[in-house]
Amino acid sequence: IPHRFDWQAGTATPPPDWNSLPMKIADVLQPLDQILVVRPDDIVATVADRFRLTGQSIACVCIDRRLVGVVTGADLRLGDSDVQVRNVMTPRPVTCVASESTEQALDAMQQHEVRSLPVVEKGQLVGLVSFADVLRRTRAQAKRDVEFLTAFVFG
Repeated sequence: IPHRFDWQAGTATPPPDWNSLPMKIADVLQPLDQILVVRPDDIVATVADRFRLTGQSIACVCIDRRLVGVVTGADLRLGDSDVQVRNVMTPRPVTCVASESTEQALDAMQQHEVRSLPVVEKGQLVGLVSFADVLRRTRAQAKRDVEFLTAFVFG
């Protein structure tokens, strides 16, 4: 899928997003309307039900979009079903900002041994980025790069 190829000059113009690394968190994050957000006073059993219904395994714990913690399926299994989320959540989680590179986010995930990072801007939760989000986007980018280079080399 060459964007443009000039055989006489022997040059190709790649698609606009070709090799646009480093990718930014903004390029891959799950926006606020696609993630699970709960309150600290929500009951564990209710949040566990929401996990089952949505297929998600992490929720951001917020008070008026201000992130105060995260809770995972593993956290929920540690507490009684009738306790509040505040009793099982991880307070003050590691976060990132949308302008950071995905490489920085992956480094933070590895360093802190987590699979997802809440994305915060000006003290407000704006989304969530996971290892899987970055991997999906990286694979898609690599596939486009291979298609472009194949068309460039083999016509």
